Parts: sequence; structure tokens; C-alpha cells
Amino acid sequence: MIFARKLVSVLMLFMHVSALACEMQPEKMQCLASITHGRVMAYFPVKKRPIWEWYKTEDTETRPEYGWIAEPGVCVKGKFAYSGIGFAASAGSLDLSRVSVMTGTLADLLNYSDKAAYWSPPVYYANRPQVEGDERVRSEVMENSRVSATSVEYDNKTSVVFLVIGDRATVDLVKSKKPTHMKMRVILSNPEESYRCIARIVTMDAK
Repeated sequence: MIFARKLVSVLMLFMHVSALACEMQPEKMQCLASITHGRVMAYFPVKKRPIWEWYKTEDTETRPEYGWIAEPGVCVKGKFAYSGIGFAASAGSLDLSRVSVMTGTLADLLNYSDKAAYWSPPVYYANRPQVEGDERVRSEVMENSRVSATSVEYDNKTSVVFLVIGDRATVDLVKSKKPTHMKMRVILSNPEESYRCIARIVTMDAK
């Protein structure tokens, strides 16, 4: 816990050194992102709650009840450009009649969440043909990636969700795209607490 709070503090010092036009932060909070020798990490601040509840608001096809989503990319002429790979944790149900309302800590909610990386090349968004090998990469990322989600109490008002890619193959795939920024989205049951942000990636040498 103490180490995690110190890590966030160190990253915030890096983030304040400079800023580019495509960076975007939510009011009163600061998203953070880092890449180390063997991990890709996204740090999402959320308002601290003593109790979290889930399976209360039905998912839609485009919006889970809860979600923490990170997509590495680059900043081109002041605009974010997606690299094609992302990772996420989400919790919720498309059919609330099949589940009961759950309550617990933020850590409990994250334990219940589905966690995965995904490959969705930006070529698809331009309605151009698939690139040869896309489906193979997509399957490998979905089947072999290892994504974890944990939380830490940063201060008396804020908790931080740590979303981490931990397998070497997916980390290397992210690094091969040479990302400089990370687009991040937090989806909470209270829409007013949901937000989007873009953070500059801090590269660290830790193994």
C-alpha cells in the first residue's frame, strides 16, 4: 500500500514536467500511465467510497455498469492516435434478473470484474480491409494476455485503480507500437463520476 502511494506520487512528478496539447485530465483528478520492463500500467483515480454496489444498473452493448479502459497510442499534431491494442476491466450484467445485487469494497468489485487485453487495429475504423495476420494477433491477445486490476487508498478522499498488463508477449506488442500517451476511460454506476482522460506515458526501468 505504501509503495503504491509512493509510486503514484513519483509518476505525478514526472507528469508535471511538461504537457502536450492532446493531454486531457478530469477536473480535480489526474490519470497516470507507465511502461516498465515487463508491465504496462494505467492508474485511474476514483472518489473513495466505503461500500461499492454492483449488479444494480443493467449493462448495454456499449456501456458496462463499471469499466476501466486503457488504450496506448501517440500524440500527432495535438490529437491522440490509437495504436490498436487496449486493456480493460469491467463488471456488470446484461440481464439483472439472473444476478443479485452485490456489495463490497472496491477490491471486491475489481475481483468480480472481467479483465482482458484486446486487439482492434485502427484500420477497422477507416472501413478498410483487414491486414493479414490481424485475426491471429487478435486471438493471441485475447487468449494469452494477463491483465490484473487492484486498488489502493491514495488519501482520505481518493482511491486509485491499478490496471496492469503483466504478460511479456502483450507488453512487447504494446511497446512495438512505441506509444507516448494513453487514452483512458472510467465508467461508474454514477455517470457524473465517470470520465475520460489522456495521460502521457512515463517509461520506467523497473523489472
